[in-house]
Amino acid sequence: MRKKLIKLIYWADQPNFGDYLSPYIIGKLSGASIMHKIASIPWANLLKIIIGHPGEIKDLPNYVLPWEHNFIGAGSVISYGNSKSEIWGSGFMNNSDDFHGGKIHAIRGKLSAKKIGSKCEIYGDPALLLPVLYTPKVEKKYDIGIIPHWRETSFFKNKYGSKYYVIDMGTKDVEKVVDEICSCKMILSTSLHGIIVSHAYGIPAIWIKEGDINTDGFKFGDYFSSVNIDYYSGFEHYNEILQSSVHVKEFFKEHENISLPQVAIRSIQKNLLISTPFEILEEWKQKGSQL
Repeated sequence: MRKKLIKLIYWADQPNFGDYLSPYIIGKLSGASIMHKIASIPWANLLKIIIGHPGEIKDLPNYVLPWEHNFIGAGSVISYGNSKSEIWGSGFMNNSDDFHGGKIHAIRGKLSAKKIGSKCEIYGDPALLLPVLYTPKVEKKYDIGIIPHWRETSFFKNKYGSKYYVIDMGTKDVEKVVDEICSCKMILSTSLHGIIVSHAYGIPAIWIKEGDINTDGFKFGDYFSSVNIDYYSGFEHYNEILQSSVHVKEFFKEHENISLPQVAIRSIQKNLLISTPFEILEEWKQKGSQL
């Protein structure tokens, strides 16, 4: 029997845990083969290539053509789609990003929904489903873990690697990173998916900010809105927080209200599973019915 094929838009410019969550989750849920697509290409751009830049035609298979059915899942890539996109749990990177259409089955958060005037009330990043799909068998070896955005890994390893456990997100190995996250009791993260995955597994996690990392903070606020965490800007005084493990623990105690979701994650997981725009395997249907 021929395996199903899902044309999935996700960012894959370099190995990055957060970007590979979408093909991992959708591939595991559906049992389908995942075909990576960079983004949709509008008719106008397609015609420019065909007429004016025929040498670029060879690159077109990497893109979703205007008539192609496609899917968008976890990540800040909702703006990469088109009217043929099936959108499941994606959201915007920045408030200024444009929306090019698609059917909304679930959306990452209330800010993205409001931005496009969507009436969809199924909120949640598909990464929250990871505990349904994968159960790590690791011990809590570290009191404190730091998850930098992949661009900031070297900075944090050089500065804090001797004192704290710094997790490298620069990999396609989703389960390896999940194991590392679950070996920590609390997490400070400059990466959004570092926070989301920690929360999914019940690990307190708070956003710290080193650089802008190409976002105005919209994507963080979007996720927070889906789990009823009051919006906050990433803490930039992380030097003070990371002075000692005592300081970190006091910081988490002072900010308990933002360190974990304020809603039942199981409810979000159940809603995500019943809203998939693709057929899921029977074992996940059964697990979903038990949530």
